[in-house]
Amino acid sequence: MEFPHLQEIYARYAGEEFTILSVETTNRPQLAREMIDEFGATFPVVVDEERVAGEKYGLIGVPTTWMVDRQGRIVFRHLGFSPGDEEMLRAEVELLLRDGIGAPEGSASL
Repeated sequence: MEFPHLQEIYARYAGEEFTILSVETTNRPQLAREMIDEFGATFPVVVDEERVAGEKYGLIGVPTTWMVDRQGRIVFRHLGFSPGDEEMLRAEVELLLRDGIGAPEGSASL
């Protein structure tokens, strides 16, 4: 599950020009809200009951993580989550904060 790792990344870079916005696209919105409360999210979480975001951005699976640069461009996309992926996500955040855009070695960029 990527949520605890996103929480850690968010806490690590608090105060930087960085934020996380989680969009939950479940067909069970109450369960999503309970999970959000259980994990104590400190970043914004939206429950997209009508799945508008998924349709607009071509969501094909969950979780999907997008990294957006300062110009609002999607520069990285990750489908799924496996142990160890948090290191790649952290490296991409660091790169975006440092340089604004670019792909660290081993990552998939759009």
